[in-house]
Amino acid sequence: MFTTKTIINFFDCDPGGILFYANLFKKAHSAYEEMMNEFDLDRNYFFDDDYIIPIKNAHAEFIKPMYVGQDVTIHLSVSQLRKSAFELECKFIDDAGNIAAIVKTIHVLVDKNSFLKTDIPEELKNNLALHLL
Repeated sequence: MFTTKTIINFFDCDPGGILFYANLFKKAHSAYEEMMNEFDLDRNYFFDDDYIIPIKNAHAEFIKPMYVGQDVTIHLSVSQLRKSAFELECKFIDDAGNIAAIVKTIHVLVDKNSFLKTDIPEELKNNLALHLL
């Protein structure tokens, strides 16, 4: 499991001071980027000439509101690891230790030229496996 922290900023919120739903996905993706940047990889898959990793599916469950100024811990795990795809589960934990939201995203490795799915390279698969539930 990869862990990071974030704060709910004013610009993340709706007029009621509660985290706006679309910004939950932004925070989940930022955690994913942080995790990928900590991997010991020969290539940067966000700026790769051969591969792209689009999100095929995204789902969010809001359990408790998150408010402006609130510190939140994000626990990011790989919940599934397949031949050409992986699923991430992002749990947003409030300062009392309660789950406030869960985001799940499915990412597919795709050849950049043909746009056909392709096998996840071994080095990426091995790093993702370190965070497998």
